[in-house]
Amino acid sequence: MSRKTETVNGERKKRTRDSKSRKAYSAQLKAKIVQKFEPGVTQEMIAGKYGISQSLISKWLKEKESIISALTNKNKTA
Repeated sequence: MSRKTETVNGERKKRTRDSKSRKAYSAQLKAKIVQKFEPGVTQEMIAGKYGISQSLISKWLKEKESIISALTNKNKTA
């Protein structure tokens, strides 16, 4: 299965040609999204802005610490 790269909201993500396949989101995009969540901003608002399902936003918010930690560790080694 060949891979293509798609740009959404300035972020690159890999996808396959099969429309039912999963999309891979970058650590940078995940961190950017979880950091935007604050009082008065709903998961649905963020999901609509980035074209990502609300359930995925919810999952990332539950994993917020590990997402930010992984990105911080990646930046330290770069």
